[in-house]
Amino acid sequence: PIVARIQQMLAGLQQVEVSGSAWSLTSALLSIQEQMPDVAIIDIHLVQDAPKANGITLLATLRQMFPHITAIMLTNLSDDIYRSTCMKMGAKYFLDKSKEFEKIPDILMQIVHEHEEKEHEWPLPDKI
Repeated sequence: PIVARIQQMLAGLQQVEVSGSAWSLTSALLSIQEQMPDVAIIDIHLVQDAPKANGITLLATLRQMFPHITAIMLTNLSDDIYRSTCMKMGAKYFLDKSKEFEKIPDILMQIVHEHEEKEHEWPLPDKI
């Protein structure tokens, strides 16, 4: 249901495309490697991997393998320890499903605008 809710929420955003979903660390990494998205929305609870791995494990692997991908953590585990751990590990956003779920479209549009601004920046020469 959470994936369907996200897909429905993002269906109206022209510059955003849902490129895949996964319920395990392995399938998530394969999907990310194949699709190479700009953003990954990661739930801390990975259904097929619990309790041996979770979304924090995926975040750590994502940071190592694909550091350019923006990570958004989405969870019901909103304790400060989870938030601080994920942010220290490189998540750009940490959202509580029960309180902040509706922020996803605005955050994605902010990321789209940041990417557009970067595309329009001129690279500085090494020497002048």
